[in-house]
Amino acid sequence: MSLAEFRKVISSAYLFKLRERYKEIGIGIYGRILSLSIIIYAVVLSALTSLKFYCFRSLAFDMGIFVQLLWQSNHGNPLYTQPRWGPENPESFFGVHFAPVVYPLIWLYGLVESPYVLLVVQSVALAAPAYYIYRIAERVTGSERTSLVFALAYLIYPATLWSNWYDFHLESFVPLLMAMMYYYLHRGSRVGLALSSLLLITVMERMVFIVIAFSAYALLYAYLHRGDGSSGWSLDARSTATLVSLAVVAVAYYFWSESVINGIWPERTIFQPTRLLGVFTYESFLIKVAYLATLAAPLAFLQVNSVLELIPAAPYLILALATDYSPYFTITWQYPVLVSVPFFVSAIHGSVGEEPRRLHLKLAAAALISFVLLAPCTPLMSRFGETWRLHIPDEMTGLRHEALDSIPGDATVLAQENIFPNLAERETAYTLWPPDAEPPDFVVFNVHEYWFYHVPGHRTIQGAALELYATGEYGVYANVDGFIILMRGHEGPARYRAPLSFVLDPATARNHFISFEDRVPETQFYVPGWVEIEGGSLLLEPRFRGPVWWGPYVTVPPGNYTVMVRLEAEELPDAPVLGLQVYWYKHRVYADRVFWGGHLVTGRPLTALFDVELTEWVPSLEVVGFTYGNAEILVHEVRFEERT
Repeated sequence: MSLAEFRKVISSAYLFKLRERYKEIGIGIYGRILSLSIIIYAVVLSALTSLKFYCFRSLAFDMGIFVQLLWQSNHGNPLYTQPRWGPENPESFFGVHFAPVVYPLIWLYGLVESPYVLLVVQSVALAAPAYYIYRIAERVTGSERTSLVFALAYLIYPATLWSNWYDFHLESFVPLLMAMMYYYLHRGSRVGLALSSLLLITVMERMVFIVIAFSAYALLYAYLHRGDGSSGWSLDARSTATLVSLAVVAVAYYFWSESVINGIWPERTIFQPTRLLGVFTYESFLIKVAYLATLAAPLAFLQVNSVLELIPAAPYLILALATDYSPYFTITWQYPVLVSVPFFVSAIHGSVGEEPRRLHLKLAAAALISFVLLAPCTPLMSRFGETWRLHIPDEMTGLRHEALDSIPGDATVLAQENIFPNLAERETAYTLWPPDAEPPDFVVFNVHEYWFYHVPGHRTIQGAALELYATGEYGVYANVDGFIILMRGHEGPARYRAPLSFVLDPATARNHFISFEDRVPETQFYVPGWVEIEGGSLLLEPRFRGPVWWGPYVTVPPGNYTVMVRLEAEELPDAPVLGLQVYWYKHRVYADRVFWGGHLVTGRPLTALFDVELTEWVPSLEVVGFTYGNAEILVHEVRFEERT
């Protein structure tokens, strides 16, 4: 026997033993596929959310809150978090939510001091329920293949993915613990059910309502299935006492936790009828019905066959239907995971009696279609907001991080909402600076982004940055294409620099979907509907006169800039054909230019450059183009760029 043949025999023997071992512990081919899928999910989502964080697409609420909370707790300031100064934001996290689950997170963060550890933990926590869904489906349906389909559907369920994508939240631990509760109920394990229920209420004080609803569901479930051998949970005295005790403990825990929260934050209002019970309109009713359909559709609406299992979801669903607070009935937030497992368990029970092949096809089609239409980073959802896209770091991203890393660890920082999480690991960092505090050492913002202009609320970082710069104490320490760091006491040129640039892109200026950022004019170019777009260029027809684009409505620092326009005309009258202005609306015109037909040659694009000098910060700069209606013109490119 050759060495190669010997190795083949040994390898075959090893694989045979491994297969036998899998059989011994009850892991067949479907179990191995599930295990691999869970690992792939955890790795891929950890990587994608880490990229999102690295590309400054995480927010102070809530990623920054948890980074600050865990870092401060490991550096002598337990439970401190206050990204926004103000009485409506208590310094202790327990002044908002009583969540003992943060203590093991504090310990873990102390071992691996990095924001990325939170994203990995969250991805693992959201992947793990797939195992319990598989086991529950196996007990209910008796089919490993059907169980695998349900488990895989959970991993691509929009509610699972959105909670994972939308930064770090404690709600992400709820699906795992609820899946364990259902699993131990089906197994008839009182200890397992009690432990998973008690762990659930440590996630957040509001989870007690889920435990109470689940206790009621378990009693009703055992009663309806008594004597048929399918329940696993009996109505004997010990089991009933376990459920009643859990409900009593949950109620007592809730009132105790509320007293702790109110003791830390006395200004807190426990009950807000205007928020909880808002104005109920026909439009809001349709939106909420659509939200429920979004939760049910990925499972082919199998829930309608077994609504009993939705009882534990009732507290949140009632809140979502009653409130005016839109995140409670929006799929792109973290809250849908509070009901994701009940929807799956309900669908599992609702699938009993379905023909297997038809069921598998229906489930797979519903799950995949919902994934394509509703999951983050898909072509459709990416159109609705910058934050929902897949972000890949580039050279500018690296240079921005290099500039941030140069800020001393003991420096005080005022940071923009989506930059704050990357700077939260320090003693003093805010997105809203306390008026009675010493001015910050550094101010960090990005003029390209929505967050510079509109949060937090009544006082934007735009206003704060311009006021601080006007004192004469601050200099531009870094300017990486609009990612600007002001340093107190800095003089001379910026240490980190890349040209600030704004480009008119017709494809985004005439986006047919209204994105989150398009709600406000800042950072946007606009092209009116009467202007046609041909091959990525603006087609200006002779019959139109007036503005043909305007924007980008951005804050620009002092400096020397160039306006570049590349255009082409098909007719050459001896008359003005295109005008350009650079101005701050109703305040000052910084430059203007008029193109005449004599400047252009038919069929030959003209690239025109003219310089603009800004000696002050311009809060809202526009580059406006307008046509005189004397010629047909193609505008191929408009660029406003800093000269370095």
